[in-house]
Amino acid sequence: MKAGNNIVALDVAETQRWRRTAATVETDWVNEVKGKGIDGAKLASEARALIAKYSQ
Repeated sequence: MKAGNNIVALDVAETQRWRRTAATVETDWVNEVKGKGIDGAKLASEARALIAKYSQ
């Protein structure tokens, strides 16, 4: 059954722009949770590893 979703492929420049924006958001989040005693950098790294593992 077709869900009717619209998929948009980003060009290289737009992909880089999104990556820069996401990096800023991630940095802010890591700093925020650090104040709560959580190792956000480690969690983000583990999430990237899982994404890579299951994206193959």
